This record gives sequence, C-alpha cells and structure tokens, in this order.
Amino acid sequence: LDLKNRYRPGTPTAGLANFGAGTITFKNDSTDPFLDIDEWAAKLSNPIVLEGRSTSANGAFYLHQQMSLTGNVTSYQDFLIVCGYRDFTLSGAFSAPGKTVTVQALANSNAGSVTMSGSIDASLVKQGNRNLILSGQSSGYGNSLLVKVQTNVIASTGFWQGTNVTVNGGNAVLWLQGAQNLSRLARVELLNGGRLNLDASCAVHVSGLFANGAWQPAGT
Repeated sequence: LDLKNRYRPGTPTAGLANFGAGTITFKNDSTDPFLDIDEWAAKLSNPIVLEGRSTSANGAFYLHQQMSLTGNVTSYQDFLIVCGYRDFTLSGAFSAPGKTVTVQALANSNAGSVTMSGSIDASLVKQGNRNLILSGQSSGYGNSLLVKVQTNVIASTGFWQGTNVTVNGGNAVLWLQGAQNLSRLARVELLNGGRLNLDASCAVHVSGLFANGAWQPAGT
C-alpha cells in the first residue's frame, strides 16, 4: 500500500506498505493521530487494533482525502475519526463495546458524505458539517447514538439496536429511511431544535419520543 508514509503510530515510521496485509496494532498512547493518510482514493484493508489512546484533535484516524477503510477495527479506547475531502467509506466492522466512536466530517468545498456499512458494536457520535450514512447493523442495547450536527442517515438496510438515541441541536437531523431502523426499545430524544425525518416507507416503533420539551404519548 503506497500511502506516502503518512502512517504514524505516535512517531513517524515507514509507510503502510511495510506492514503487508497483517493486523496493525497501536499499543501506546499518543498525542498524534495513529493513522494520518493523505492519499487520494486510498484503500486500507488491514485489521486495526487500538490498545492505546490518541488525544490528537485530528483524531486517532485523520483521513485527509477520499478513501476506503475496509478492515475491521477493534478498540479498547474511545476514539475519533476525522474525514476531509470528498466521500469516505468505512466498511469494516467496528468493535469497541462500552466505548464511543466519534465521526467528524470536515466542511469544505468538495464535501461528500461518510458511509459506515459494517457492523458497529460501540456508542456512536456524529459531529461535523457533513452527512453520515449508516447502512449496516449495530449490536448492543447499551450503545447510544448521538447526532450533534448536520444529518445522520440510517439507510433502508441499516439498523441501530441501542436504546438511547439523541438528536441535539438546531441543525441536527436523524433521517430514517427504512421500515424499522431503530430498536422497539429505543428512547428517542429531540433536544434544542433537533429533528427526526422519516421517509414515506418508514414505520418505526420505539418505546418513547421526547419532543417539544416533553415525552409524547403512545401513538404519536
């Protein structure tokens, strides 16, 4: 893989090509991104394990340009993914039980969307001024979904099992496109102007809906 030597496990090293198809494990904490990739249309299929924590404001994964991250990601830490120009596809499974994955898509003149199509076992936070599309299946009733800015789409093929779903902010939107995108046990809270959009084919049943400052009666 020719990724222009932008792979950094805390300190600069040689490029990802040196690691072949094997698992990449980050064992130590770092103030830098673990992956800092600035290669157009790059594809990275290595399984990734995060044992250490990155405290960089640019995230544990800083993906500058359009790319596909297809390997499975396992984490023992909360972590941030920052996406730059164009479209991004994150199609591997994300396994971080009890932890939080934050996806931040940066606004720019060539903005696209970020699609997560693999399975997710983690709480998820969507922030940044671009859309995040979930088209895979999540597991774990205790995993929460928080939409802070812009639109989080759950596609017709997508399902979020977690029971705590929050849309918080005047320009934050959760857009449901499937017949049953959310768990029937889900409690959905729309706070500070957050919105819920439903496609015509959507018939979601949840256990509670908080909107307009109050929990809504059954059948709303």
